[in-house]
Amino acid sequence: MSEDDKENGNGSREAPTVFEAAGKPFVFHVIDNLEPGGAQNILLALTRGNPEARVCVLHARGGIDAGPLQIAGVETLASSKYAVHSILIGLVRVIQQNRANAFFVAHLDASTILLCVLRKFIDFRLVVTLHAIQAQWPRWFSALFRRVIFYADHVVSGGRTAYDETKALGLPAERITLIPIGSSITIGAGPSADIRAELGIPADTPIFLNIARMVPGKGQIDLVRAMVHVPQAIAIIVGYGPEDERLRREALALGVAGRIRFVGRRTDLNNFYSTARSFVMPCLDESMGVVVYDALMYQLPVVAYASGTIGEIVKDGINGFLLAPDVAQLAAALNRVLRPETAFQFLPAQSYSAATMLDRHRCLYHQLARRWLRNPWTGTNA
Repeated sequence: MSEDDKENGNGSREAPTVFEAAGKPFVFHVIDNLEPGGAQNILLALTRGNPEARVCVLHARGGIDAGPLQIAGVETLASSKYAVHSILIGLVRVIQQNRANAFFVAHLDASTILLCVLRKFIDFRLVVTLHAIQAQWPRWFSALFRRVIFYADHVVSGGRTAYDETKALGLPAERITLIPIGSSITIGAGPSADIRAELGIPADTPIFLNIARMVPGKGQIDLVRAMVHVPQAIAIIVGYGPEDERLRREALALGVAGRIRFVGRRTDLNNFYSTARSFVMPCLDESMGVVVYDALMYQLPVVAYASGTIGEIVKDGINGFLLAPDVAQLAAALNRVLRPETAFQFLPAQSYSAATMLDRHRCLYHQLARRWLRNPWTGTNA
Protein backbone atom coordinates (compact mmCIF):
# COMPACT_ATOMS: atom_id res chain seq x y z
CA MET A 1 0.00 0.00 0.00
CA SER A 2 1.32 3.44 -0.95
CA GLU A 3 1.81 6.31 1.46
CA ASP A 4 -1.12 7.99 -0.23
CA ASP A 5 -3.53 5.48 1.30
CA LYS A 6 -4.01 4.45 4.91
CA GLU A 7 -5.84 1.37 6.07
CA ASN A 8 -8.33 1.44 8.87
CA GLY A 9 -9.11 -1.33 11.29
CA ASN A 10 -11.49 -3.25 9.05
CA GLY A 11 -9.12 -3.31 6.08
CA SER A 12 -10.80 -0.68 3.92
CA ARG A 13 -8.85 2.22 2.47
CA GLU A 14 -9.08 5.65 4.03
CA ALA A 15 -7.70 8.77 2.40
CA PRO A 16 -5.19 10.65 4.61
CA THR A 17 -5.89 14.17 5.75
CA VAL A 18 -3.30 16.46 4.19
CA PHE A 19 -3.54 19.45 6.50
CA GLU A 20 -5.17 17.59 9.33
CA ALA A 21 -3.55 19.46 12.22
CA ALA A 22 -4.23 22.88 10.82
CA GLY A 23 -7.59 22.15 9.26
CA LYS A 24 -6.42 23.89 6.10
CA PRO A 25 -8.53 23.52 2.93
CA PHE A 26 -6.51 22.44 -0.08
CA VAL A 27 -9.01 21.83 -2.91
CA PHE A 28 -10.56 24.89 -4.53
CA HIS A 29 -13.39 23.97 -6.90
CA VAL A 30 -14.28 26.51 -9.58
CA ILE A 31 -17.57 26.19 -11.46
CA ASP A 32 -19.48 28.43 -13.89
CA ASN A 33 -22.73 28.52 -11.89
CA LEU A 34 -24.86 26.50 -9.50
CA GLU A 35 -27.84 26.02 -11.77
CA PRO A 36 -29.30 22.48 -11.38
CA GLY A 37 -27.35 19.99 -13.49
CA GLY A 38 -25.14 16.92 -13.47
CA ALA A 39 -21.86 18.78 -12.93
CA GLN A 40 -23.39 20.74 -10.07
CA ASN A 41 -24.68 17.52 -8.48
CA ILE A 42 -21.18 16.05 -8.62
CA LEU A 43 -19.74 19.23 -7.10
CA LEU A 44 -22.28 19.05 -4.28
CA ALA A 45 -21.32 15.44 -3.61
CA LEU A 46 -17.61 16.30 -3.56
CA THR A 47 -17.92 19.30 -1.25
CA ARG A 48 -20.87 18.67 1.06
CA GLY A 49 -19.57 18.69 4.62
CA ASN A 50 -15.94 18.50 3.39
CA PRO A 51 -13.59 20.78 5.38
CA GLU A 52 -10.87 20.37 2.75
CA ALA A 53 -12.96 22.03 0.02
CA ARG A 54 -13.80 25.55 -1.04
CA VAL A 55 -15.95 26.65 -3.98
CA CYS A 56 -15.63 29.61 -6.31
CA VAL A 57 -18.63 30.31 -8.56
CA LEU A 58 -18.00 32.51 -11.61
CA HIS A 59 -21.46 34.03 -11.76
CA ALA A 60 -24.76 33.78 -9.90
CA ARG A 61 -26.91 33.45 -13.05
CA GLY A 62 -30.11 34.73 -11.54
CA GLY A 63 -29.44 33.71 -7.98
CA ILE A 64 -27.39 31.17 -6.08
CA ASP A 65 -28.27 28.84 -3.27
CA ALA A 66 -25.05 27.85 -1.56
CA GLY A 67 -26.86 26.28 1.37
CA PRO A 68 -26.79 22.69 0.05
CA LEU A 69 -22.98 22.84 -0.18
CA GLN A 70 -22.69 22.92 3.61
CA ILE A 71 -19.09 24.05 3.43
CA ALA A 72 -17.29 26.97 4.99
CA GLY A 73 -16.52 29.00 1.90
CA VAL A 74 -18.48 29.74 -1.26
CA GLU A 75 -17.50 32.84 -3.19
CA THR A 76 -19.42 34.21 -6.18
CA LEU A 77 -17.38 36.49 -8.43
CA ALA A 78 -20.11 38.24 -10.42
CA SER A 79 -23.88 38.53 -10.73
CA SER A 80 -23.86 37.91 -14.50
CA LYS A 81 -21.86 35.81 -16.93
CA TYR A 82 -21.37 38.95 -18.99
CA ALA A 83 -19.39 40.64 -16.20
CA VAL A 84 -16.18 39.27 -17.69
CA HIS A 85 -13.91 41.88 -16.12
CA SER A 86 -15.20 41.17 -12.59
CA ILE A 87 -14.89 37.43 -13.15
CA LEU A 88 -11.29 37.67 -14.39
CA ILE A 89 -10.15 40.04 -11.65
CA GLY A 90 -11.84 37.94 -8.99
CA LEU A 91 -10.45 34.68 -10.31
CA VAL A 92 -6.89 36.02 -10.40
CA ARG A 93 -7.31 37.26 -6.82
CA VAL A 94 -8.62 33.88 -5.61
CA ILE A 95 -5.72 32.09 -7.30
CA GLN A 96 -3.09 34.43 -5.87
CA GLN A 97 -4.50 34.17 -2.37
CA ASN A 98 -4.73 30.37 -2.31
CA ARG A 99 -2.21 28.91 -4.78
CA ALA A 100 0.50 28.24 -2.18
CA ASN A 101 -1.62 25.82 -0.19
CA ALA A 102 -4.34 24.68 -2.58
CA PHE A 103 -4.84 23.39 -6.08
CA PHE A 104 -7.80 24.26 -8.27
CA VAL A 105 -10.40 21.99 -9.87
CA ALA A 106 -12.27 23.36 -12.89
CA HIS A 107 -15.84 22.30 -13.67
CA LEU A 108 -17.77 23.28 -16.82
CA ASP A 109 -16.84 25.29 -19.89
CA ALA A 110 -15.91 28.83 -18.88
CA SER A 111 -14.11 27.75 -15.70
CA THR A 112 -12.02 25.26 -17.65
CA ILE A 113 -10.98 27.69 -20.38
CA LEU A 114 -10.27 30.60 -18.01
CA LEU A 115 -8.22 28.53 -15.59
CA CYS A 116 -6.25 26.84 -18.36
CA VAL A 117 -5.39 30.24 -19.87
CA LEU A 118 -4.45 31.69 -16.47
CA ARG A 119 -2.33 28.61 -15.76
CA LYS A 120 -0.11 29.68 -18.67
CA PHE A 121 0.72 32.95 -16.89
CA ILE A 122 0.36 32.16 -13.18
CA ASP A 123 2.10 29.35 -11.33
CA PHE A 124 -0.63 27.24 -9.72
CA ARG A 125 -1.81 23.64 -9.95
CA LEU A 126 -4.90 22.81 -11.98
CA VAL A 127 -7.16 19.78 -12.36
CA VAL A 128 -9.83 19.84 -15.08
CA THR A 129 -12.91 17.69 -14.52
CA LEU A 130 -14.72 16.75 -17.74
CA HIS A 131 -18.49 16.42 -17.39
CA ALA A 132 -19.24 16.01 -21.11
CA ILE A 133 -17.93 14.37 -24.25
CA GLN A 134 -16.84 16.22 -27.36
CA ALA A 135 -20.16 15.77 -29.16
CA GLN A 136 -21.80 17.89 -26.44
CA TRP A 137 -19.22 20.67 -26.36
CA PRO A 138 -20.22 24.12 -27.60
CA ARG A 139 -18.31 25.01 -30.74
CA TRP A 140 -16.40 27.84 -29.04
CA PHE A 141 -15.37 25.57 -26.19
CA SER A 142 -14.20 22.78 -28.49
CA ALA A 143 -11.93 25.11 -30.44
CA LEU A 144 -10.34 26.61 -27.32
CA PHE A 145 -10.17 23.39 -25.28
CA ARG A 146 -7.96 21.66 -27.83
CA ARG A 147 -5.47 24.50 -27.53
CA VAL A 148 -5.36 25.11 -23.78
CA ILE A 149 -5.99 21.75 -22.11
CA PHE A 150 -2.26 21.02 -22.14
CA TYR A 151 -1.78 23.73 -19.50
CA ALA A 152 -3.79 21.64 -17.02
CA ASP A 153 -1.72 19.50 -14.69
CA HIS A 154 -4.29 16.72 -14.57
CA VAL A 155 -7.62 15.79 -16.16
CA VAL A 156 -10.39 13.73 -14.58
CA SER A 157 -12.83 12.08 -16.96
CA GLY A 158 -16.26 10.93 -15.85
CA GLY A 159 -16.58 8.28 -18.56
CA ARG A 160 -14.59 6.03 -20.87
CA THR A 161 -15.53 7.98 -24.00
CA ALA A 162 -14.30 11.28 -22.56
CA TYR A 163 -11.12 9.55 -21.34
CA ASP A 164 -10.35 8.16 -24.79
CA GLU A 165 -11.10 11.50 -26.45
CA THR A 166 -8.77 13.37 -24.10
CA LYS A 167 -6.01 10.85 -24.61
CA ALA A 168 -6.43 11.14 -28.39
CA LEU A 169 -5.69 14.87 -28.14
CA GLY A 170 -2.16 13.96 -27.06
CA LEU A 171 -2.36 14.41 -23.30
CA PRO A 172 -0.12 11.81 -21.61
CA ALA A 173 -2.02 8.94 -20.02
CA GLU A 174 -0.40 9.59 -16.63
CA ARG A 175 -2.10 12.98 -16.54
CA ILE A 176 -5.60 11.56 -17.09
CA THR A 177 -7.68 9.66 -14.54
CA LEU A 178 -10.92 7.85 -15.34
CA ILE A 179 -13.44 8.15 -12.49
CA PRO A 180 -16.93 7.06 -13.57
CA ILE A 181 -19.77 9.10 -12.13
CA GLY A 182 -22.51 7.69 -9.94
CA SER A 183 -25.71 8.49 -8.09
CA SER A 184 -25.51 10.49 -4.89
CA ILE A 185 -29.15 9.81 -4.11
CA THR A 186 -30.00 7.90 -0.93
CA ILE A 187 -32.90 5.51 -1.35
CA GLY A 188 -35.73 6.37 0.99
CA ALA A 189 -34.15 9.65 2.15
CA GLY A 190 -36.13 12.84 2.55
CA PRO A 191 -39.82 13.37 3.26
CA SER A 192 -42.15 10.76 1.85
CA ALA A 193 -45.10 11.83 -0.29
CA ASP A 194 -47.76 10.04 -2.28
CA ILE A 195 -47.06 11.25 -5.80
CA ARG A 196 -50.02 9.36 -7.24
CA ALA A 197 -52.43 11.06 -4.84
CA GLU A 198 -50.85 14.46 -5.45
CA LEU A 199 -51.09 14.17 -9.24
CA GLY A 200 -54.35 12.23 -9.42
CA ILE A 201 -52.88 9.05 -10.90
CA PRO A 202 -54.70 5.75 -10.24
CA ALA A 203 -52.78 3.08 -8.34
CA ASP A 204 -52.79 0.64 -11.25
CA THR A 205 -51.63 3.09 -13.94
CA PRO A 206 -47.95 2.66 -14.92
CA ILE A 207 -45.79 5.78 -14.83
CA PHE A 208 -42.94 6.70 -17.15
CA LEU A 209 -40.59 9.22 -15.54
CA ASN A 210 -38.34 11.82 -17.14
CA ILE A 211 -36.15 14.21 -15.16
CA ALA A 212 -34.22 16.78 -17.17
CA ARG A 213 -34.03 20.41 -18.11
CA MET A 214 -36.56 21.35 -20.76
CA VAL A 215 -34.23 22.14 -23.64
CA PRO A 216 -34.37 20.72 -27.19
CA GLY A 217 -31.43 18.35 -26.70
CA LYS A 218 -33.16 16.50 -23.87
CA GLY A 219 -35.75 15.16 -26.30
CA GLN A 220 -38.88 15.38 -24.15
CA ILE A 221 -40.85 16.24 -27.29
CA ASP A 222 -40.33 12.66 -28.47
CA LEU A 223 -41.68 11.32 -25.17
CA VAL A 224 -44.79 13.48 -25.55
CA ARG A 225 -45.32 12.16 -29.09
CA ALA A 226 -44.64 8.56 -28.10
CA MET A 227 -47.32 8.70 -25.41
CA VAL A 228 -49.95 8.79 -28.17
CA HIS A 229 -49.11 5.12 -28.75
CA VAL A 230 -48.99 4.09 -25.06
CA PRO A 231 -52.57 4.82 -23.96
CA GLN A 232 -52.45 2.75 -20.79
CA ALA A 233 -49.68 4.81 -19.12
CA ILE A 234 -48.95 8.28 -17.78
CA ALA A 235 -45.72 10.24 -18.18
CA ILE A 236 -44.31 12.58 -15.53
CA ILE A 237 -41.80 15.18 -16.66
CA VAL A 238 -39.80 16.79 -13.86
CA GLY A 239 -37.88 19.89 -14.86
CA TYR A 240 -38.10 23.35 -16.27
CA GLY A 241 -36.69 25.33 -19.18
CA PRO A 242 -37.47 27.09 -22.44
CA GLU A 243 -39.19 24.04 -23.97
CA ASP A 244 -41.90 23.96 -21.30
CA GLU A 245 -44.57 25.85 -23.24
CA ARG A 246 -43.85 24.01 -26.49
CA LEU A 247 -44.15 20.62 -24.78
CA ARG A 248 -47.49 21.55 -23.22
CA ARG A 249 -48.83 22.79 -26.55
CA GLU A 250 -47.72 19.60 -28.28
CA ALA A 251 -49.37 17.42 -25.63
CA LEU A 252 -52.60 19.38 -26.01
CA ALA A 253 -52.52 19.18 -29.82
CA LEU A 254 -51.93 15.41 -29.74
CA GLY A 255 -54.69 14.78 -27.22
CA VAL A 256 -52.37 13.41 -24.50
CA ALA A 257 -52.33 16.42 -22.15
CA GLY A 258 -54.40 14.45 -19.65
CA ARG A 259 -51.79 11.71 -19.50
CA ILE A 260 -48.69 13.85 -19.09
CA ARG A 261 -47.92 15.62 -15.83
CA PHE A 262 -45.54 18.59 -15.97
CA VAL A 263 -44.43 19.17 -12.39
CA GLY A 264 -41.62 21.71 -12.76
CA ARG A 265 -38.56 21.72 -10.55
CA ARG A 266 -38.77 19.32 -7.60
CA THR A 267 -36.37 18.36 -4.84
CA ASP A 268 -38.24 15.26 -3.63
CA LEU A 269 -36.96 13.08 -6.48
CA ASN A 270 -36.94 9.94 -4.33
CA ASN A 271 -40.74 9.99 -4.32
CA PHE A 272 -40.82 10.01 -8.12
CA TYR A 273 -38.23 7.27 -8.60
CA SER A 274 -40.01 5.02 -6.10
CA THR A 275 -43.34 5.47 -7.91
CA ALA A 276 -42.28 5.05 -11.55
CA ARG A 277 -42.34 1.93 -13.69
CA SER A 278 -39.52 3.04 -15.96
CA PHE A 279 -37.19 5.98 -16.57
CA VAL A 280 -37.19 7.55 -20.04
CA MET A 281 -34.20 9.46 -21.43
CA PRO A 282 -34.78 10.36 -25.11
CA CYS A 283 -31.81 12.73 -25.19
CA LEU A 284 -30.16 13.60 -28.47
CA ASP A 285 -26.91 14.76 -26.91
CA GLU A 286 -26.71 13.25 -23.43
CA SER A 287 -23.28 13.07 -21.87
CA MET A 288 -22.89 11.74 -18.33
CA GLY A 289 -26.47 11.66 -17.06
CA VAL A 290 -26.47 11.39 -13.27
CA VAL A 291 -30.25 10.84 -13.33
CA VAL A 292 -29.70 7.58 -15.22
CA TYR A 293 -27.61 6.32 -12.32
CA ASP A 294 -30.31 7.52 -9.92
CA ALA A 295 -32.93 5.51 -11.81
CA LEU A 296 -30.79 2.37 -11.83
CA MET A 297 -30.26 2.74 -8.08
CA TYR A 298 -34.04 2.28 -7.84
CA GLN A 299 -33.86 -0.62 -10.32
CA LEU A 300 -35.92 1.24 -12.88
CA PRO A 301 -35.36 0.05 -16.45
CA VAL A 302 -34.04 2.93 -18.53
CA VAL A 303 -35.42 3.53 -22.02
CA ALA A 304 -32.97 5.84 -23.76
CA TYR A 305 -31.64 6.96 -27.08
CA ALA A 306 -28.15 5.60 -27.68
CA SER A 307 -26.43 8.98 -27.52
CA GLY A 308 -23.35 10.20 -25.73
CA THR A 309 -22.20 7.92 -22.93
CA ILE A 310 -25.58 6.35 -22.14
CA GLY A 311 -24.37 3.04 -23.53
CA GLU A 312 -21.61 2.92 -20.90
CA ILE A 313 -24.21 2.27 -18.20
CA VAL A 314 -27.46 1.21 -19.93
CA LYS A 315 -27.17 -2.24 -21.51
CA ASP A 316 -29.79 -2.97 -24.14
CA GLY A 317 -32.19 -5.72 -23.08
CA ILE A 318 -30.55 -6.08 -19.66
CA ASN A 319 -31.25 -2.99 -17.56
CA GLY A 320 -33.22 -1.12 -20.20
CA PHE A 321 -33.50 -0.46 -23.91
CA LEU A 322 -31.16 1.56 -26.13
CA LEU A 323 -32.75 2.99 -29.26
CA ALA A 324 -32.06 5.02 -32.33
CA PRO A 325 -33.64 8.50 -32.07
CA ASP A 326 -37.11 7.67 -33.39
CA VAL A 327 -40.56 8.23 -31.89
CA ALA A 328 -41.94 4.93 -33.23
CA GLN A 329 -39.06 2.96 -31.68
CA LEU A 330 -39.49 4.85 -28.41
CA ALA A 331 -43.20 4.05 -28.26
CA ALA A 332 -42.53 0.38 -29.05
CA ALA A 333 -39.93 0.17 -26.26
CA LEU A 334 -42.28 1.75 -23.73
CA ASN A 335 -44.92 -0.82 -24.60
CA ARG A 336 -42.35 -3.61 -24.26
CA VAL A 337 -41.55 -2.40 -20.74
CA LEU A 338 -45.21 -2.85 -19.80
CA ARG A 339 -45.48 -6.43 -21.01
CA PRO A 340 -45.64 -8.93 -18.14
CA GLU A 341 -43.00 -11.16 -19.74
CA THR A 342 -40.40 -8.39 -19.99
CA ALA A 343 -37.75 -8.79 -17.30
CA PHE A 344 -34.63 -6.80 -16.47
CA GLN A 345 -31.47 -7.45 -14.49
CA PHE A 346 -29.73 -4.89 -12.30
CA LEU A 347 -26.43 -4.76 -10.48
CA PRO A 348 -26.45 -4.09 -6.72
CA ALA A 349 -27.30 -0.49 -5.88
CA GLN A 350 -23.70 0.15 -4.78
CA SER A 351 -22.58 -0.35 -8.38
CA TYR A 352 -24.50 2.76 -9.40
CA SER A 353 -23.68 4.79 -6.28
CA ALA A 354 -21.49 7.88 -6.13
CA ALA A 355 -19.72 6.49 -3.06
CA THR A 356 -17.03 4.86 -5.18
CA MET A 357 -16.71 7.99 -7.31
CA LEU A 358 -16.27 10.18 -4.23
CA ASP A 359 -13.69 7.85 -2.73
CA ARG A 360 -11.66 7.85 -5.94
CA HIS A 361 -11.84 11.63 -6.31
CA ARG A 362 -10.70 12.19 -2.75
CA CYS A 363 -7.89 9.66 -3.00
CA LEU A 364 -6.69 11.34 -6.20
CA TYR A 365 -6.88 14.78 -4.60
CA HIS A 366 -4.81 13.61 -1.65
CA GLN A 367 -2.22 12.04 -3.93
CA LEU A 368 -1.94 15.25 -5.95
CA ALA A 369 -1.78 17.39 -2.80
CA ARG A 370 1.11 15.30 -1.48
CA ARG A 371 2.90 15.71 -4.79
CA TRP A 372 2.20 19.39 -5.40
CA LEU A 373 1.56 21.32 -2.20
CA ARG A 374 3.71 22.48 0.65
CA ASN A 375 2.37 22.53 4.19
CA PRO A 376 2.75 26.13 5.44
CA TRP A 377 3.33 24.91 9.01
CA THR A 378 6.25 22.62 8.18
CA GLY A 379 7.62 24.03 4.90
CA THR A 380 7.62 20.56 3.42
CA ASN A 381 5.36 18.78 0.94
CA ALA A 382 2.04 17.83 2.44
